[in-house]
Amino acid sequence: MRRMTSWGAVVAVVAVAFGGMVVAPSAGAAAPGAEAGSGNYVAASKAVKKKPVRTGAAYARIVASAARKSAVRVTGSRIALTAVRKTSVYVPGKASRWYTDVTTTGYRIAPAGDTSSFYGEMTYASSEAARQLRSQLVKRGFTRIYRSRDSYTNRWLYRSSRYVCEVDGPEIGCVRRTSAAAAIKKATPFYQALPTSQRFKGMTVDFIRTARGATKGYRTAIVGLGALEGISGAYGKLYKAPGKKWKFAMAGQDVPSCSELERTKDSRRAFAGEACYRVDRMSTVRR
Repeated sequence: MRRMTSWGAVVAVVAVAFGGMVVAPSAGAAAPGAEAGSGNYVAASKAVKKKPVRTGAAYARIVASAARKSAVRVTGSRIALTAVRKTSVYVPGKASRWYTDVTTTGYRIAPAGDTSSFYGEMTYASSEAARQLRSQLVKRGFTRIYRSRDSYTNRWLYRSSRYVCEVDGPEIGCVRRTSAAAAIKKATPFYQALPTSQRFKGMTVDFIRTARGATKGYRTAIVGLGALEGISGAYGKLYKAPGKKWKFAMAGQDVPSCSELERTKDSRRAFAGEACYRVDRMSTVRR
């Protein structure tokens, strides 16, 4: 939380907290440790600095540390706190219909060597650790925005005014809301380019990689297409002509067919020379 920068602000907060009326201090009122009418009051006010907002990774560590202590107390197990590099935190797009990911450093709280929490199976210690992570977020004023309901994942998403956090089994990752907004802004043009047949509630659009097209001014992109539920997924290929929006070319798991990448003049110019499958043999996209 940010510190108050004046004694009057402290009085206001205390009064509101106890349901009382806020009475502004008189001009001659002094802060604790400062004489009335002296320059000490102004100096003391200026000396109070605003506390900086923590990074998502730093906040996740604080939550994980508190959850670990509670899990140890409940289970009596020796639970370790381990940093997990390149953790993906999924953040919601418009109306929470789709999601994209932000990479950060997350934290895992579980007994050393315990990997049973993956794919829906958790030991008692890991299960309690996961419960404590969720409990800590709720205590801190977070609102749950997603909970997986399949038998393969243990993903829960929470949001506060400053952070979006994901609890996946006994692991937690958090990102600032500003970082989440930037990721959604980046992914939105690719989501909007998908045809209706490729969209569904709870889908993910992530791992976005763009590159120069075969023709000057053209761009191509490969994006991951999946879902918060389950473990399956595919990739999508898109292209962009100069001065135009991104267009969808195909989605799948195998080598694309040449006909998919040669469907329009712009797609041929963008993908020319790329590998594709033509009827019964490997080939390349023709301009």
